[in-house]
Amino acid sequence: MVYSLPYIFVRGRVVHGIGRSKKYLKKNRYRDQFRNKMKIDPRLGTLNLKLDDNNSKRLRDISWHNGIWIEGFEEDGEKHGATEAYPAELMDVDCAVVVPEERKTYRTMEVVANPKLRSFLGLKDGDVVDVKVFIKPEDSWL
Repeated sequence: MVYSLPYIFVRGRVVHGIGRSKKYLKKNRYRDQFRNKMKIDPRLGTLNLKLDDNNSKRLRDISWHNGIWIEGFEEDGEKHGATEAYPAELMDVDCAVVVPEERKTYRTMEVVANPKLRSFLGLKDGDVVDVKVFIKPEDSWL
């Protein structure tokens, strides 16, 4: 992907997640949408970044812009919520920042990509990284 849109940098510290996103990304109804809408075949799981106050505000600001809508669905009586995804780059790797519809906090940012980012980039807990998140100002709620 090549983007020339405005962007917002978000800096975060790599942390382990609780493994819930792996369950969701196994679902073909999610994966197919990422493949079709973003040209990303997300690996199972997300790279989780812990954000300080300033970067948490940046993620909240990003969510005021329309991202790419990944629709939720119900399967086997279980609801799988919708999410917005924003094209991004992390250390020259195309990826997407995922902002779930039912987000409880902006203190953690989730990133998906074709390669498993942690191993592909040699990242470990505590590493600090910058993510370039692309936005379209004309698609803003502001």
